[in-house]
Amino acid sequence: MVFSNKYTRAVISVLLLLVTVLYLSPILKSVHWYTLVSKHKYIARLINERGAGGTGFVLMVGNRPIIITNAHVCNLSQNGFLLLELNGTISIAKILKAFQINDLCAVEAPKKIRSGFDLAAFYYIHQNVYVIGHPLLEPTSITEGELSSSIKITMEIQYNPTVETCSGDGFRIQEYFDIEHITQGIMSVCLRTTSALSTTATVMPGSSGSPMVNMFGNVVGVVYAGNNARSYVVPLEELKQFIKEL
Repeated sequence: MVFSNKYTRAVISVLLLLVTVLYLSPILKSVHWYTLVSKHKYIARLINERGAGGTGFVLMVGNRPIIITNAHVCNLSQNGFLLLELNGTISIAKILKAFQINDLCAVEAPKKIRSGFDLAAFYYIHQNVYVIGHPLLEPTSITEGELSSSIKITMEIQYNPTVETCSGDGFRIQEYFDIEHITQGIMSVCLRTTSALSTTATVMPGSSGSPMVNMFGNVVGVVYAGNNARSYVVPLEELKQFIKEL
């Protein structure tokens, strides 16, 4: 069988491409892991007066650095401040804004900070993602997983709400009639059904507020909960909206 020169060149080109991909894949993987590891300097530990806390991360909002974490981490504070450990330096950081609805909180960053994480332009289901944080408040770790799905979850926002504070799309008031809640003075709760991302990347206590990033180290969401099978993340669009309101 005789092959044309055009066909032969096409086959050679494909073979060269395959060889190039196989050769470069380990190099590219090493480069992207280096990128992720280099981000550890932007990961913070946030601790309250009693030693409880979670993770936060430096996000550049224009030229302004802020620490992003979960509202439930900021709620641990009794005086509006948290102990901030960032890149080997410990300081007292002021809570700027906590938004219970999507479990996000902004904390004041040290003035000397000049760089941090950037937001991703987009994300897609089934992409590889990485969670960088302080599980159990130990040194920084990176866990890898897949962005599994976009889901709807229902969160408790406020106890004994009024109609004015619990209204709008996705909000509803649930009344309690059982002794356990009533003896605690909880007659009702404001529930909000909202969007979240599900990932197979492992998180543990202390990882709340960790950034979930893509292979380039850009943020696609903020971790707020998890179990042995799945972890749950505030999606990129919610984070962008929160930042706009700061």
